Parts: sequence; C-alpha cells; structure tokens
Amino acid sequence: MIWLEYFEAGLSLPLAQAELAPLVGGLVLFRLATQHRLRASIRLGLTYSLVLMCAVEAWQLVAGLPELLALGYTTPPFSYNTATGEYRPFGTAYSPVTFGILLSLVLLAVVLTNRRRTAAAMACLGGTFLLLTYTRSAWLGVIVSAGVILLNSPLWRRRFLHGLVFATLLVPTLVLILPGDLGVLERLTTLTDRNYSSNTIRIDLWAGTLRTVSDNWLIGYGGEPFSQATARHLGALGDFAHPHNNYLQVLFQYGLIGLVLFGGLLWAAGGAMWRRRATDETWRLAGLAGLVAFAWTSLFETTWGSFNLLVTLFLIFGLGMPPRHQERTTAGSGGLRALGGHPLSAAAIRNHAQGAMPGSTRTRRSGTSTGVDTTPSDHGAASACGRTTSRSRHA
Repeated sequence: MIWLEYFEAGLSLPLAQAELAPLVGGLVLFRLATQHRLRASIRLGLTYSLVLMCAVEAWQLVAGLPELLALGYTTPPFSYNTATGEYRPFGTAYSPVTFGILLSLVLLAVVLTNRRRTAAAMACLGGTFLLLTYTRSAWLGVIVSAGVILLNSPLWRRRFLHGLVFATLLVPTLVLILPGDLGVLERLTTLTDRNYSSNTIRIDLWAGTLRTVSDNWLIGYGGEPFSQATARHLGALGDFAHPHNNYLQVLFQYGLIGLVLFGGLLWAAGGAMWRRRATDETWRLAGLAGLVAFAWTSLFETTWGSFNLLVTLFLIFGLGMPPRHQERTTAGSGGLRALGGHPLSAAAIRNHAQGAMPGSTRTRRSGTSTGVDTTPSDHGAASACGRTTSRSRHA
C-alpha cells in the first residue's frame, strides 16, 4: 500500500527510503533491546547520549547565532528562529521542537533505569537543558509521563515525595536565571492563549489538514507534497510542510488505513507493557514512559519523519518488553508446576528426575519416604517434588 501510494504520487524513491529507513533501523534496535544481557550497555549508552546532547546544546547557547550561521547552520534545513528574531538551541536535531522531544525521551529512560544518585543527577542536568529548548509539548510530555509512572509505581511515589522539597527550591531558581526571549512561566501561560501565534497556526493547520484529507480519506496522499495538496485549504500555511501533529501527518500520507495501523502499533506496545506489571519493573516503566511521552507530543508536533527520534523510540519500546530469555523460560515451564502453582526451576526439575531413578547418587531413603538432595536455592520447590513423590509411593 505504501509503495502504491508513492507510485501514484510520482514514485519519490528518496521519500520512500526516508520513511522506511527509520522503521527498519528501529525494529533492529527494538530486537536488541529485548535481550537482557545488553540492557546494561544500552542504559550506559543512553546516559552518555544524554550528557552529549546537553553538551551540544550548551555549546550552541554559548556560541551564539552568528557563529552558528558562519558554520552553515542555516534555515532550511534547520529551523531554530523565533518570531522575535532570536534562536532556540536545536542540539543534535534539525529543530528545537524535535530535539526537545528526543531529549525528553532519553531523559525519562535514563532517570527511570539508573540508580538513585545517578538518576537524580541526570534529572537535574537533562531537566535544565530541556527547559532551555522552550519546547512546551516536551515539557508536558514529561509531566504526563511522570503522572503515569506515579500511578503505576509505589517506589517512584516515595521517591517523588523525597524529591519534592528539592524541586521546590530548584525550579524557581531555574525560572529566574534561564535566558531566552520568553521566561519559562510566560512560555507556559501561552498554552491556553488562543491568540498566541504558535497556537493559532496549529489550529489552522489541523483544520486545513482535516478538510484536505476528507477528499481522500481512505488511502491519503502518499508522497504528494503537503503544501501542494493543502494549497486550496491552507494557502501559504501549507509551506510549513506538515500539520504539527503526528496523527494528522499519518492520516494525510496514508489515510485512515495508515492511521489505524499507527494507532494499533502504539496500543499494542502500551498493552504489552501495561500487562507485565510483575516482571522487569524498572525497564517496563521506562518503556511505558517513553510511549506516553511520544503519544502526547504527537498531538502537537510532527516528529514521525525524524530518524534519530524514531530509532530511539523503538529502542525504548524494546526496553519495556520482557527479555527474550524470559519468554522462552515461561513457555518452556508452563506445564511443569508444583502443587502451590509456582513454576519449578530447572535445577529442581532435574533433581526430582534424578531422585525418581533407582540407584541415583542423589537419592537417599529414610524410612518409607523419599527425599531429594537439593541446593539451597531450590530447596522449597524440590521439597514439594519430594513430598509429591512420597505421597504417590504411599498410594
């Protein structure tokens, strides 16, 4: 279907590659992240990535706009200018918005998977530079994700209460000292201001995109340029080249079929992480937080075309899934359970099998009962096996 749409729109091979490359790369990283032995390395890599992203942003703030322009950071393809003529740091992405959302995803994963001291340090570092991007949707994405985590984890509720006093001192200080054309509080107040230019532009883009899609709602417009397809309804606003909304972007390109598949992907990932509440809690919460942050920011920004963001998103999804070896163990021991209903360990099953064999060196008799020689870790499960065997012999 995707290739058919691109063919009908003129077969833009580079555009097709740009769409498929992040998905293929993301699936590879997703698969790697489900391997338990790699998770410590992935956590370390994400931590270093967060520090590097903050360092690049700090350099951009210190260097200033003239030096960046001299190095060739011009728009397009970069988008960093504001209505007042200033610029916002865009870090390792092509715009402050995309960078802010990417930074929020990495920040949540690093904080939720590291030990307390490292997590606290990374929260202060990453949180400060996230504020400096002035990306409102990323701020709200972190807040909404934090709410979901607090509802899911008693441990993080306790940590939140411990850190609340520190936060009440840190946040006002940051609000007073952070530079920029707007203060953080003023920036937040624009969220409900319908006359604020950024808000009105988004509302007009959403309405115009929906009117455009209504003419071809099933399969969308494929590779047809956004500005060209929406010219009748958006006029010059179509030059933004996207609707500032991931869901509308998918609907525009792939129609209702694509939107259902996109929503199904997020629903399936969220459902898989939500159901596994008793296993790999740290990693599950990191994956769930990344999913919530992405789903929220998708309401206000178009980031589906960012290679760096998408492969990072799939990597975080993989962290939230159960390790591959755990799935195999669960499937292999599903039919072998003790009377109490708990899965038997591999060592206990092996010991029980040896104990039932006549002449086994691990079998010892005492009176009319049969005991099984066990290691301390398997004592409870193996004892249940021994008692079951004893009853069967008496019967």
